[in-house]
Amino acid sequence: MKIVKILLLSIAVIVAIFAIAFGIYLIVNTQKTAEPFEAVFGEGEARVLFATQGSNFKDALSAEVLSLLEGQSLYLKGIDISQLADVDPDRWDAFVLIHTTERWKLPKAIEGFLARVDDEKIVQVITSGSGEWVPESWGIDAITSASKDEEITPVAREIVERVKEIVRTGHAETTETPPINE
Repeated sequence: MKIVKILLLSIAVIVAIFAIAFGIYLIVNTQKTAEPFEAVFGEGEARVLFATQGSNFKDALSAEVLSLLEGQSLYLKGIDISQLADVDPDRWDAFVLIHTTERWKLPKAIEGFLARVDDEKIVQVITSGSGEWVPESWGIDAITSASKDEEITPVAREIVERVKEIVRTGHAETTETPPINE
């Protein structure tokens, strides 16, 4: 009987350790709400919407992209991905979507948005543990990255090149600047 009690106690301790470790993992890796931002460079002719999640990596990546886009004629607005359902895609020339995977899937806010937007207007950055996961269900050429500091500059440069290409190839068709509260 004593052996059974020791075995059950050992199993309970192991389960508790795994539960605590999993809880810590969730706390460390849970995405925060992204802080909104706006920037106007030059005449602000093309409108680019950033939808991102809050994390140290994604915040630093957004800041790097903004610094690299200075000198362009752009109006930039940043929102949290949770606000994408309220966005009118026709009012924007390009979209930069920066998000992580959630249980090997796209966040629901991203999936819903992708279903309503012209793929040619999207620059999508997907972060994952390995930096190599790409959803096969969407035909979008996504930039993938692990959330590592050494990835910020190369990924930011790729985002900027793609945004410039979208704007250059004629997707800058709208003329009305979106209201600040969109």
